[in-house]
Amino acid sequence: MILNLYGKVISVVTTTINVPYFLEDYIPHIEQYSSNNELTFIIIGDLKSPHKAIKEYLQRISSHLTIEYWDVESQKKWISETFGGKVVKVEKIIPYNSTRRRNLGYLRALQLGSNVIITIDDDNYLGSSNWLPEHLSALYTTEVLPTVSSKNGIVNPCHILRFNYSNLRIYQRGYPFSKLFSDTFDIEFRNGGRVALNMGLWKGSPDVDAYTNILYPGLESLGIKEGDHWRYALAPNNYMPVNTQNTSFIRELAPAFYDVLMDSTIYNIRLDRYDDIWAGLFALKLIHKLGYRATFGVPLTEHKRNKHDYISDLKSELIGMSLNNLLHEIVIKADVYSKSFADGYLELADILIKESKRCINDEEVLDYIKKLSEAMRTWVDLTGEFE
Repeated sequence: MILNLYGKVISVVTTTINVPYFLEDYIPHIEQYSSNNELTFIIIGDLKSPHKAIKEYLQRISSHLTIEYWDVESQKKWISETFGGKVVKVEKIIPYNSTRRRNLGYLRALQLGSNVIITIDDDNYLGSSNWLPEHLSALYTTEVLPTVSSKNGIVNPCHILRFNYSNLRIYQRGYPFSKLFSDTFDIEFRNGGRVALNMGLWKGSPDVDAYTNILYPGLESLGIKEGDHWRYALAPNNYMPVNTQNTSFIRELAPAFYDVLMDSTIYNIRLDRYDDIWAGLFALKLIHKLGYRATFGVPLTEHKRNKHDYISDLKSELIGMSLNNLLHEIVIKADVYSKSFADGYLELADILIKESKRCINDEEVLDYIKKLSEAMRTWVDLTGEFE
């Protein structure tokens, strides 16, 4: 969606292979902040999307908002018209049959001049009456915030949530296995630079790894613990898992916020479900380097998880679990000298190649990291079209 609010242009992006019934939650909420009808949802379809049913549904929605639905043919035409000779590169780094298809929505948002991009999943329903203002206030605040560090350098956002299983230590999806149960949640109040990224959390089904969902059937988040703050900032040089379920970021970060290439097979196992985790890892490195802040907490969404096969999810996460430890080690230790998000992202792409060759002997893994690095460079090139 694009919205002129507080003098800003805002885009909300999602991708779906379902009829997007969740929009009926968001439309009346957003309409109350609209004064000029410049509201457009950017919905990216995929090969499996029921395009006809989606278009018929969107025509039935009673709203003054304009909703852009991009079926596959519309995407192909737009990519050709917008990127010309780079069509092959676009399709290579933004594959079909993948949640990474939402990257096209980010590019479209940049083309529309968006100052802020909010990414949501199609199974995240409105969980706060202040959803939009809470995202915007996070990104434009200069106030002193409770600022969190962990003795192991990795903060667990789930620390502030209550769950229907009592006395459990639940970790967000993507938390490095090598750091489990060695974290702390140390708070000090401090100000800092502008917030570049805000991650809203969730009620309902939490965003946890498949193994957690298998161990604790029916696990639910009951919201933020009583007595806790509603929004926290990460301390400098601390990290956290980032997802794309309910996250906002500023335009300047876009060259360094790419849902990274997955879809590789390593040891005959498909690598998946770490695209947003590593997008967040790379982005946070540069957020810290360039003197910005990242926050988490509100707004909450109600996560009504789409049907998942947790055994299949676990298989897709296995390779990522191992690589996740290594990539965190490489990125956190990396010396980055660039003074912009785009240049810093290119620098990180080079560091990944150099450092992985130093500590990895497996050719299949090295081949994936090479593809990942090349995709990161291509992403910077594509976002550069909208400078």
